[in-house]
Amino acid sequence: MELLVNIAVLNNKGGSGKTTTVVNLAGALVEQGKPVTIVDLCPQGDAGTCLGLGEYDGLYPFDVKVQPIEVKPGLRIIPAHYGRLMEYEDGGEGPLFLGYLEKGETIIIDCPPQIMRLAAAAVAASDNVIVPLAPSYLSYQGLQAVGTFIDSLKGSGVLVRKKPPIWTLVNQVRVRYSLDRSALSFINDSDHHHLTTYIPLYAHIARAVSAGTDVIEYAPNSRAADVFRELAKEVISNGLA
Repeated sequence: MELLVNIAVLNNKGGSGKTTTVVNLAGALVEQGKPVTIVDLCPQGDAGTCLGLGEYDGLYPFDVKVQPIEVKPGLRIIPAHYGRLMEYEDGGEGPLFLGYLEKGETIIIDCPPQIMRLAAAAVAASDNVIVPLAPSYLSYQGLQAVGTFIDSLKGSGVLVRKKPPIWTLVNQVRVRYSLDRSALSFINDSDHHHLTTYIPLYAHIARAVSAGTDVIEYAPNSRAADVFRELAKEVISNGLA
């Protein structure tokens, strides 16, 4: 059976579309026949909220076996709990979630929006890091910060294996405006891998969040769903899932 494939979705800037990327990419991968478990390490628990879960108090402390919740066939989530995630952030025992997941599935980790100990644990456990970015110069600065953070993990010994490659994903593109070409040139010239699919600001993405599901489930015939299908195929073709 195939080994786990782990993707950390990380950006130190809030509002980058990180969690909606996690949820909708997961839904599109499931449609492509790839079982997915989302690990929500964001203390706010936004991934669980996007998938219709309320506050969940059953995951931590870490010495209790993790029981992922099935959202729909092929898609599971390990939801966050604010208090216990912050307990880990303050020096508590490490998240042992990977020991309880199943081989042959893709694990997508929704990282916190700050550079935290939780983010370090996620990167150390991951084969690849996807960084969602708005097409702006400030987002490029955020990308630089992520790269510096991962380099620091390698230098400090937190990251003991090969440094995971960073993949940029241009997100929140206004469909009625031309892309910010100067900002994109900064992003595309960076020393990272680049996903060519970009994610526009489609209303169906926000409406799916309100409905507590992914856009593939909410509006399967929409352009928003098709874009995430394209992204899923690209992720698979590049060996990320």
